[in-house]
Amino acid sequence: MSLQLAARCQLSARHSHSSAVVGNSLYIWAGKEDRSSDAESINHFSILSGEWSTKETTGDPPLADSGYSCSVVADRIYYFGGLSTEDYSYHNSLSELDTSNLSWTSLESTDPDRAVMSRAYGGTISFENDGIHHLLMIGGRGSNPVVPVQNVGYTNIGTNKWRTNEHSMYNLLTSEFKVLFITVTLNV
Repeated sequence: MSLQLAARCQLSARHSHSSAVVGNSLYIWAGKEDRSSDAESINHFSILSGEWSTKETTGDPPLADSGYSCSVVADRIYYFGGLSTEDYSYHNSLSELDTSNLSWTSLESTDPDRAVMSRAYGGTISFENDGIHHLLMIGGRGSNPVVPVQNVGYTNIGTNKWRTNEHSMYNLLTSEFKVLFITVTLNV
């Protein structure tokens, strides 16, 4: 890619976002920017042409536009949790962006009573087991856990701010969340 092409294809400065690759495309949604971001659009980078573009989406994007985590299964990007820059609330929602038509679907709306901790700044991976796709959300920072899980670390780091190593799993076939009970065995 030439320097001239790189200079005219810039993404605005931002932080607290995640990116996902689907085929030859890189997608970045929301995050915190120097100027206000439009949650109804997504930034798209074509790896083949080296150009950035902004694409409009349909449906309802997640309420949490900062600190979310995401992972890819086929041509769909799954967005978990995050922090709303509008009211600074943590979320435990799960949304899907179908990159073939850029439409959002809410799979699970935020539920403060769900055992899965509302949180941001964690990680999400996808995996397949026996032909069933799952998402695994690990750790982060969030609000006071409603249902603390045994053997999961929760550390109070300020007013309504907790750090955790919680492992939550979502089964994409059955549409069910599960908080995993983690045990560690050390062989010395």
